[in-house]
Amino acid sequence: MRALIVGALLAVGMSSAGAETEAGYREDFEQAAPGSQPNGILVLGGDFRVEALPDVREGNQQAFAVPGQPVGDFGFVFGPRQEPPVEIKARVWAERQGRRLPRFGIGWGGENGLKFIVAPAARKLELYDNLTKLTEAPFVWHSGGWAALVLKIEKQKDQWMISGTVNHKRNNLSTVSISAPLKEAPRAARASAWAQPFAGKPIYFDDLEVNTPGQP
Repeated sequence: MRALIVGALLAVGMSSAGAETEAGYREDFEQAAPGSQPNGILVLGGDFRVEALPDVREGNQQAFAVPGQPVGDFGFVFGPRQEPPVEIKARVWAERQGRRLPRFGIGWGGENGLKFIVAPAARKLELYDNLTKLTEAPFVWHSGGWAALVLKIEKQKDQWMISGTVNHKRNNLSTVSISAPLKEAPRAARASAWAQPFAGKPIYFDDLEVNTPGQP
């Protein structure tokens, strides 16, 4: 399975949707056909599809969603393959069900890449390099509402850094950030998104962006 994923990543490494522009990559799924997996997105696991958003959702009318069943660790990569520095953005809508909580985030590279994860059950934000947790920070997530995630990978002086920021309208702390140094220079890759629908409810991704830090 891993070999198939790697081969597919290489095959589409330079392929991206029409949302790629001189200013970077953007995808809001408004022009995508319902039920589709748009060009420029490679699903690594999970039945991600473009779905219409219920009226209670703010913003756009469609998003890229993974269903609440089955439960697993699912993800997809998006945008062009490029060298860092890079800034990745996404909005994520998720909900709890009783004591069951989802887990979600964005990253750089595939399964073994860099990840910025929101872990509601642990009440933490987490940064990973492959399976190694680089650091964590307290964060109390509230069910529902869009969480705006930003992941930056950039060189500060002579040190490569990874940083993540989340802004959640239903959280009293409007913006929370976390950062850590990287032991090695990051390689060329594609942006990624990750979802674990442990609550048994869909997780929605919208307004995907890949830019060079400092771009509008």
